[in-house]
Amino acid sequence: MEVVALRCAGCGAQLEVDADTDNLTCGYCKTPQEVVRRGGTIALKKLGDAISRVQRGTDKTAAELAIPRIERELLELETGRRRQLEAALRITSRIGLANAVIGMVIGFAILFFVMIGMAGAGYDKSILIRIVWVLWWACLLGSVGGYLLLRVARRTDLAKAKALRDAGINGECDRQQRVLRQQLDRARAVVNEH
Repeated sequence: MEVVALRCAGCGAQLEVDADTDNLTCGYCKTPQEVVRRGGTIALKKLGDAISRVQRGTDKTAAELAIPRIERELLELETGRRRQLEAALRITSRIGLANAVIGMVIGFAILFFVMIGMAGAGYDKSILIRIVWVLWWACLLGSVGGYLLLRVARRTDLAKAKALRDAGINGECDRQQRVLRQQLDRARAVVNEH
């Protein structure tokens, strides 16, 4: 069996290598090495260099594959944000105010029929019909005013709820976009290396 004397690529120590050996580890510095044969010469080369080149190639390939995926995720994230922001918003109604308006409308209707009945019964000049008349007007004005107040309150509630919802959606989307953009920048830096 033919033995070749070579210098360690790590520490420079004299090593004896069999002719059929492809890889070895230096007994002195424990550096893993590859036996390289080219054009009739034999030399030792650190395995870390070869592994490092393979790793760089693998990283570059992975980055090249990641760039379109990350760009697609950014686009989908923006599309999702727009869809969420355009979605209808439901808010809880103001139950107490709505019930008061409904009560006044019912009172308005009942008092109207009470006034007609009192007028038909001959109470059209009494103080009692005048009290019912005042109550009827109070219910009419209260129901109209309450309805308008309810509409304004609902618009205000809707605007506040929408602003709160939109801020949450935008904040979360912005956070996710920052993460994706950092990943995209790292992938582009790996692709642009050498």
